[in-house]
Formats: sequence, C-alpha cells, structure tokens
Amino acid sequence: MNAATNQYKSLKNLLARLCNRSSTQKPTAHHRKAKGRLLQRTPKTARKAPTSTHKRAKSAPVAEPAGIAYRLTMDKNAPKAIGYVRVSTEMQAADGISLDAQRESIEDYCKAHKLNLIHIYQDDHTGKTLDRKGLRAAIKHMEESGAMLVAVKLDRVTRNVHDLGHLLKTYFGDGRPYSLRLVQFPVDTSSSIGRLMLNIICSVAQWEREEICARTRAGMVYLKKQGVYIGGAPYGKRYTDKPDADGRRVLVDVPKERAIINYICELHDGGAKPAEIIQILKDEGRPPPRKAAAWSYQNVHKILRREDRITVREWERSTAIRDKAVVSKRILELRADDLNLSEIGRQLTRENYMPVRGSKWYAATVQAYLKECATYDQSSIVKLVLSLREEKKTFSEIGAELTLRGFTPQRGGRWFPAQVKAILDLNQRVLTRAD
Repeated sequence: MNAATNQYKSLKNLLARLCNRSSTQKPTAHHRKAKGRLLQRTPKTARKAPTSTHKRAKSAPVAEPAGIAYRLTMDKNAPKAIGYVRVSTEMQAADGISLDAQRESIEDYCKAHKLNLIHIYQDDHTGKTLDRKGLRAAIKHMEESGAMLVAVKLDRVTRNVHDLGHLLKTYFGDGRPYSLRLVQFPVDTSSSIGRLMLNIICSVAQWEREEICARTRAGMVYLKKQGVYIGGAPYGKRYTDKPDADGRRVLVDVPKERAIINYICELHDGGAKPAEIIQILKDEGRPPPRKAAAWSYQNVHKILRREDRITVREWERSTAIRDKAVVSKRILELRADDLNLSEIGRQLTRENYMPVRGSKWYAATVQAYLKECATYDQSSIVKLVLSLREEKKTFSEIGAELTLRGFTPQRGGRWFPAQVKAILDLNQRVLTRAD
C-alpha cells in the first residue's frame, strides 16, 4: 500500500469521525463540501509523499489528535506544532490512560496558544536514550515542516543531561531554527536563563531515573536471595502463563529441550569435548537454543556449567601483585622469552600479577606497560649489542637481553635476529667509512 493510499484513508477516517461526533454538533456546509471533495479524490490522484534519496525507515507510531475541530477554524498562518507523548513500557501504552492525558494536555495547550497541531507522535520506551522511533519521526517531521515540538514535560523527551545538551546544540539552542515547548513548564530555549532552567529540570529528571534504577536493582537482588529467577527463561525452561500465589510466573521444564540437555551431559560424561559435542549435535540435526542460529562453544559451555558438569576457576585477587615496577620487570622477562602480548597476559594471570586497575589482562594493557618501561636509545643499544657479540652471544640471545634491559626497536615491538644483525652491519659500515 503506497503513501497516497494511506493519506487517503487517513483523511477519510478523520472526516468520518468529525462528522459523527454528536447530534448537537451537526456537519456544516463547509464540512459537506470537504467530504464531497474527499470522496471524489482517489488514491491515484492523491498527492504523493515527497521523495527522498535515502531509504525510508518504518514509520513510527503516530497518534492522530482526537479533538481537531479547532484546526478547521485555525488561521492558515498560525505557527505549526508537533506533539510528542511517551510512556515507559508497552503495558502503559496498552492501558492508554497516561497517553490520552498527555494528548489532551498538548491539544489544550495548542488550542490556547493558537498553534496548528499537525501530528502527535508516541513512544513506549524508556527515556534513557534518544534512540526512539517516535522521537526520531517527530524530529524529522519538525525539520521538514519547520514546526515546534510540544511535550507535556521535559522527562517525556529525555531524562539525560548529555542528550539534552545534544538537542539544544542541534535543534533548540541559541540561533537554532526550532523551539521546544513544555506544557507544564513554559521555557524559552533561545535565552541563556531558559537553557539553564532546562538543564536544572533535566538534572532532576536524570536523578529520578537513577533512583528508580537503584531501587529496581535492590529489589532484584532481594528476589534472587529469595530464590526467584530473574530474567529470560534459560534453555530447557519456560515461564508458565498463569502466575503463582505471589503473582509471579513459574519456570517449568520444556521436555524436548530437556532431552537435548541430558544428551549433551551424557556426551560430556563419556569424554567428548565441546567441539566434538557441537559436531555431533549438528550432524544429528538437533535444533539450537532459542535466538541462536547454530550450536556454538558458548551454548554448550553454558549448558554444562548450568548442569554442574564443569566449573570456572575463581581467581583470588586480594593478594595479587600490583606494584608497577615489579609487574613491568616481569613483563620484560616474558617478552624476552619471545611471548606475544596475549600469552604474556595469560602468564601474568597465572602468576597472580595484576594491573594497577582492573583484574584482567588485555593485549592493549600489556602493550601500555611495555611502552612505559621500554625505551629506544641508539648509542646504548649499539654498545650493548657489540659487547654481547664479543661474548659470542647469538642474535636471538642478544635480542632477548635487549628486551630484558628495557630496550625496544625504533618502531616498537619485539627484537628479531635480523634487527640485531642490521645494527651490527650498520656499525661495521660506519667504521669502514671512518677508516
């Protein structure tokens, strides 16, 4: 169905609702003429939506203004407005009470301030980020029509100070062509005092959201201690449709998935490794877990851990060695043994060496330590190479000793025998020219 057909049906439904409002409000001659023109128009002759070079995303949910009779008598030159309403969950959206109240407030505001309300967009997502279909559609429509954005409160638009700064800088700040209107708190975003008040309101809204998150986390911790499972049902389980006496859904076994779990455990008990288990499951055509394209090491490992077939070693980090000088010295020793960055990290973990911050070694962390403790001093490197060569050391042994003493090649990395030989050849050429 194309855009013209959608526009035709939308206009027809709106006019039908308008003409069937109540017996006391009969259609006027203007309404009958408008209805006649509308019925004569077909989708083929209806004006097409403006084309764009970019692929259009799926249209966001649009809430048509319920009471739009005042739009018919609104001045054509009246400022345009686009409404935006939001609730946090789909359940609240289905209930509709909060959305209806927000719509009514926006419509009354636009009517009182003589604003031509074009559309009202809605979302049923959290205000933690700006990545919402309804908000994106409202902002896009605002840019195309030059209208202002109207919301009941600022926390309906955003609860994040950083996101508010982005909106002010991009759309509603000083010198920007758009404006933001709040029904319950009139504010002028083009003035410095208005932006200050807006930031204060957003800071309070962000604090309120963080408090709600903290209370939610505390409640989840308490439920976990009581033995209540939190989150989506794991593989082999599903939630019942009917809640228990406490109003919570109960986890029950899924027979088919439970049979696969038992089969995986049998293979593991028989000595099969995860890779072999994965291949057997694929060869036999066993369906993978929900939301998984195929069987993987993570799937099998998680099932075996849940069934207590394997355990993950918990490292004791309270006695870990974190002294930077000691750790750096050990990193140089391991580097001299020709270990790569990942191998050095694993060996440090085994020996209970830890970075100053954190409890895990990454290749980038090891590289950062090497950059701090390794230097490139050409004269000192040449002297050391010559002295070691006089001791009949091999190129590989010289490279290891250079690394151990904190010297690095000019471009970083490890010492290779060819680099040591290049230093000796260069020194020999210099001596030959001097003679």
